[in-house]
Amino acid sequence: MSIERVTLHDPQSSATALVAPGIGFNCYDFTVVRHDRPIRILWTAYDFEAGTANPMGSGIPILFPFPGRIQGTTLSWNGRPYQLPEGDGRGNAIHGFVLNRPWRVVEQTACRVVGEFHASRDDASLLEAWPADFRIRVTYELLREP
Repeated sequence: MSIERVTLHDPQSSATALVAPGIGFNCYDFTVVRHDRPIRILWTAYDFEAGTANPMGSGIPILFPFPGRIQGTTLSWNGRPYQLPEGDGRGNAIHGFVLNRPWRVVEQTACRVVGEFHASRDDASLLEAWPADFRIRVTYELLREP
């Protein structure tokens, strides 16, 4: 099995980036060319493209709406408890909801891609786990600095 990926390429610099919309819109490969040699900037697990690697351990995982841990698995907001999934193996919620869910590509060119995740549209079950609907939009773009 292989993941869906978006390939970005800047023809001026020969830089490339690979983004996985189906795994949290993770930019998991960024390669630049220096003195005619490709140099990989991001570390990615060998099995990431197979879809079997932990999405937190490769590339640039998007950690939203909370980037760290929330102690336990219950968040209380305005007197209402919200049940969060355990994710760190120690009984705590960790790193939000979008790092391993599919995102929608809403704009794409050869050197730019924009992805979006909107809880009520892309996974309405999250509305029971968080006090508000949310939408996050991320842009990756290859630009050559002068």
